[in-house]
Amino acid sequence: MLKAGKILWRSLTWLIAFAFLSACSTKPAAEQENQSTDSAVSIEQKTGFLDLDTGQYQVFESGNSAITLPKSDLFGVPQEREPANLQSTTGVTRTGDELVFKLKNGQEKVLKNNLTDEENSTEYIFMRSLEPIGYWEILVFYYESFDYLLINQTDGSETHIWNKAVLSPDNKYILCGSVDIEAAFVPTGFQLWSLENGTLVRKWEKELNDWGAEKLLWLKDDEVWGEQTYRDNVSGELKTRLIKMRMYWSEAK
Repeated sequence: MLKAGKILWRSLTWLIAFAFLSACSTKPAAEQENQSTDSAVSIEQKTGFLDLDTGQYQVFESGNSAITLPKSDLFGVPQEREPANLQSTTGVTRTGDELVFKLKNGQEKVLKNNLTDEENSTEYIFMRSLEPIGYWEILVFYYESFDYLLINQTDGSETHIWNKAVLSPDNKYILCGSVDIEAAFVPTGFQLWSLENGTLVRKWEKELNDWGAEKLLWLKDDEVWGEQTYRDNVSGELKTRLIKMRMYWSEAK
């Protein structure tokens, strides 16, 4: 009887000790998960770079009613829409061939069209003000190509990008997609820029051969939609469709 009592007491002692150690070293599952997730995001943001996965994407029917992509600025006649664009902003006016910008540093910046020399022609068309990042966006036509010009509203510095600027949900990045598979007057691919102390810094650009996407819509931190232009393997013709792409944090370059 005495021996059985000792065995029972020893078993209870070990059980209490194990329960105590477990309580001290184990957190609730939800708390563990949140801590692990926060740690991983912090490490990725400090050591990685934001990238766009062009190797894998989801294809949807172009008539998907859940997503409405923005219209291309090239649709119709952009010059005819400029007066309305100018009325919707402040600090920008047109006088003849000149666009005049009133900068926050008190100075003025002028962009003047050159339409007399066809092969070296340049035409500036004001599109919109990107207030969240402090820039104006201008569509620029050349002899056989075009691009977009972003002007810093404070100092007037210029940044040329391939196509229309698409802001990230946190307004810290700009993504643009460009397509010209057949003529190649403009690049086909993507560019990513970051806003660092008010200045746009190009992080990377990717030129593609067999497909590209424009009319981009950056809905979530990791979700970008766009209209993909690709060459059909059977007919050889260029076709378009709706795709969803993924933004992700990759290892440092």
